[in-house]
Amino acid sequence: MYGIDLDPIAVRLCRINLICKFPNKIFEPKIYCADTLSDFSAKILFEMPDRIDTKIPTNDFDLVMTNPPWGGHLNPQTKNILTKQFPQLISGETFSCFLVQASQFAKHGGYVSFLLPEAILNIKVHDDIRQFLCKNTQILNIVNLGRIFSGVFTSVIRLDCCNKQPKQKQNEKQVFAIHQTNKDRCILDKIDSSPKTTLKNHAQFALGIVTGNNEQHVLSLQNQGSEPIFRGKDVEPFVLKPSKEYIVFTPEQFQQVAKENFYRAKEKLIYRFISKDIVFAYDNKKRLTLNSANILIPDIPDYPIKALVAVLNSEVMRFVYRKRFNTIKVLRGNLEDLPIPVLSDHEKNELVTLTDNFIKTRSINLITSINQIVFRHYSLNKREIKYITDISTTT
Repeated sequence: MYGIDLDPIAVRLCRINLICKFPNKIFEPKIYCADTLSDFSAKILFEMPDRIDTKIPTNDFDLVMTNPPWGGHLNPQTKNILTKQFPQLISGETFSCFLVQASQFAKHGGYVSFLLPEAILNIKVHDDIRQFLCKNTQILNIVNLGRIFSGVFTSVIRLDCCNKQPKQKQNEKQVFAIHQTNKDRCILDKIDSSPKTTLKNHAQFALGIVTGNNEQHVLSLQNQGSEPIFRGKDVEPFVLKPSKEYIVFTPEQFQQVAKENFYRAKEKLIYRFISKDIVFAYDNKKRLTLNSANILIPDIPDYPIKALVAVLNSEVMRFVYRKRFNTIKVLRGNLEDLPIPVLSDHEKNELVTLTDNFIKTRSINLITSINQIVFRHYSLNKREIKYITDISTTT
């Protein structure tokens, strides 16, 4: 057994723990203080001065396992080294580098087992490591462990793979869909088979305002020169809740702010950034948002924005989003991948009318009518509709 850690205290504690764990064994723990990524190649591990056993060849570990650093902040010099060392990784994400390194440490047919953020399954920035795993390993198991680390909001998965070429071509295009059942996949295939477009290259996105100091800038009472501002919690399907907070729009004083024309657009959609589901409100009053409520300005030819907001708030699209992405952040890349149905003029006109009426009346029956139009567009049967509705209404 060998261990590597950058922290010298962790190395000492690990050595002590191993000796305490096996008090009847006479041995020196092979736990080394080093940077697994940049200090050495696999060969150097076997050339360290305090190594006793010299018979083990390079890259001959039966199992490599760890909980690697996630989202490590690297200095430019280290980034440059890792870019050259791991050219197959575009993202430069630290846990991805550790996975590639682990595959180089493990013998052919050996195993790699890592604790990783759930984001590796479906976030676009991690396409590179998913492709590497699919091309170079046999993925054996992906286990959803939930939120197992204190103070860490992200769910955790355990990924187990075998270090040898896959027996057959594995899915390397999109996501590792561990949350999809066979029934889910059948419905998703039915939705995907319908003519569609996407928001990619057909929409502009903007972040809400990051003030840098909400206590200073966000007001509980409106005064001269201030205007309403909205958070993610204020975003409901189709509409914004009445504002209870105000701000004086002084971009030069904020930490981060989009160009004003995004906030002042004649028509735009506002969506919750932190949310398990997608929720979009329509805005034509040029209202401001904080960074928990982001902005989407669509530009799909001959597709009214009020028809689009109806589609995006439908139970079908909520089902697609939850089953395909299942993230706690609504990311631009995921929204751009949503299959936006190509509607008939009649369907568009119906959805625009229903959206207008809902914004005026808030009648729940109108939401039901919107969902029926989208269900009908995809020719979903009663059993499929009930299944989607049950999932979409669960929290």
